[in-house]
Amino acid sequence: MAAAPAGTPKSITESLAAAIRRIADTPDFRARIAELGAEPVAGTPAEAKAFVKEEAAKWQRVIAQTGVRVD
Repeated sequence: MAAAPAGTPKSITESLAAAIRRIADTPDFRARIAELGAEPVAGTPAEAKAFVKEEAAKWQRVIAQTGVRVD
């Protein structure tokens, strides 16, 4: 997943996402990521945005339920 400044033209973010998908689909990249114990996932900018939104909501619930704080 990559991020770009707000207001970046859609054509730029889609081009960046396509380049990342091409790299993430290469055998060498996939092997290296697997060695690190991870799984490469590359999708569209909309999928990335939805993932971040879901993760933020999940962790907001965890914080609210546990009362965890940063001191």
